[in-house]
Amino acid sequence: MTKKGLSLVLFSIFLTFNVFGQENSDLQLHLKKGHKYLTQLESKLQLHSLNTEEQLDFNMNMITNTEVHVRKKKKKDFHLEFQIKDFLLDMQMPEDNVYINTVTKNHEAPENLVAVYDKIRNLPMSLSVTHKGDVFNRVNLRESFPEMPQKQADQISESINSFFIPLPEGPIELEDTWEVNSDGGESVSVKLNYKLDKVTPDFYVISYKGKIESNSTAMEIVGDLEGFQRLDKESCFPLEGEMVMYMDMNMPVVNSDEKIKIVSKLTENFRSRRFK
Repeated sequence: MTKKGLSLVLFSIFLTFNVFGQENSDLQLHLKKGHKYLTQLESKLQLHSLNTEEQLDFNMNMITNTEVHVRKKKKKDFHLEFQIKDFLLDMQMPEDNVYINTVTKNHEAPENLVAVYDKIRNLPMSLSVTHKGDVFNRVNLRESFPEMPQKQADQISESINSFFIPLPEGPIELEDTWEVNSDGGESVSVKLNYKLDKVTPDFYVISYKGKIESNSTAMEIVGDLEGFQRLDKESCFPLEGEMVMYMDMNMPVVNSDEKIKIVSKLTENFRSRRFK
């Protein structure tokens, strides 16, 4: 074989392992015990009723700095501890005359309600996740603080529980898709389609979009959501993400056959970094 022929063969082998091989990815979490991450999450929730008789408005802007500590590592599972280190909240619930702003300290709310949010800081919240991003032993803040408003407790809990996205089984290629159906609680089903949008030497980018529906006769829910996550190439830990969700709800009125029509919009953005 000539030198030119040998060069072509070596070049072909190089392409096979460095181009086509790079497109095949087996995505799974590779977290190390003792590692710590800091995640800043900004959430904006707007919720109001369309009925003129039954007014319902809820507005919330929240920024949390959360420490994520990998406590235990099993063969395919990880036990994590989440602690909110810093908590900035601007919440308005006009129908209940509740206004809380942790920045200006200008509160119009019962003292015990304001104190609840101070207790959240440094509270250990445990969560377990498989190497494929399936969460179990989910966080439920409402159980720890029953006096916390339901909307706020659910929002914080769900933000933590949905931090990891489900990863596909087996190797996938660029632009491959996978579908996940899950139970969101309260007879709510979530159907999401994921797509591997980008692969670089340092990270993966996964986008998703889907539907939310409720089969409950008590409350009708229909919604759409979409977003993306940028994962660290080595560990698949989420480094950055965005999610936007719109929901229409029909909520029953107490002692009445009527229902309140409610529309809501939730926007979430986060960034993470490992510091230990």
